[in-house]
Amino acid sequence: MRRSRVFWALIFVLFGFLLLLGNLGFLSINVWSLFWPIFLILLGVWFIWSSLAPGPPVESKEASIPLEGAGEVKLRVKHGAGQFRLSDGAAPDQALSGMFGGGLEKAVNRQGSRLDITLKPAPGAFLDFLFPWTWTTGGGFDWALKINEEIPLSFKLEAGAGDATLDFSQLNLKDLEVETGVSSTTLTLPERAGHTKVKLEAGVASVSVRIPENVAARIETEGGLASINVNEDRFPRQGGLYISDAFETAENKIEMKIETGLGSIKVQ
Repeated sequence: MRRSRVFWALIFVLFGFLLLLGNLGFLSINVWSLFWPIFLILLGVWFIWSSLAPGPPVESKEASIPLEGAGEVKLRVKHGAGQFRLSDGAAPDQALSGMFGGGLEKAVNRQGSRLDITLKPAPGAFLDFLFPWTWTTGGGFDWALKINEEIPLSFKLEAGAGDATLDFSQLNLKDLEVETGVSSTTLTLPERAGHTKVKLEAGVASVSVRIPENVAARIETEGGLASINVNEDRFPRQGGLYISDAFETAENKIEMKIETGLGSIKVQ
């Protein structure tokens, strides 16, 4: 933690010094126009440095939430920075279980037959989302989550910076919303969940989406400076959409909208 604070403190001192020189007329360039490119480069350097020379490990805690007879689950996860892993594998009597680096704060409410669950880092870990000098990729705020594959699931992920691997292939996923910042996301969609709606919002991100072979899809994309690569052999382009030939009659299908600013999107 001390090492990261020193790193980012030096960066802010340097940038402040450049602003001062600009205001005094010693620099002819617009320093503010360089802020975000420089910040992203330094953020990448920090991720590399942290992974090669990680700091002390953050304690991980195990937790689970019982299903208690619920007929469906609505799950919202707020994860600031670090690695996030999601897959099937929870016990039949559990809605979910997992390991949570940095601790966990959870809220569980019953709405009729639906179980509403919100998971977020413990209050002491909230700084990793707000301040870049607390970010770590050295096995710190890493979460591994297992979901009950039998229960209809609505899932929303709000992630800041980090690496997310979301494997819904065996899950009964009905609705998915993913919002990411500076991140890398690998997403595998369900094989036999019927009709699934997906919305992806990515900032400066790399996103790879896998749609199983037996699943049809209709894909809408909006990208600023993003590179968007959709497998047109499976999902031919029709105007502003990519859509399977048998989408309307398919038993298992994905209806997906992708919005991204700067990055790379691949759908296969």
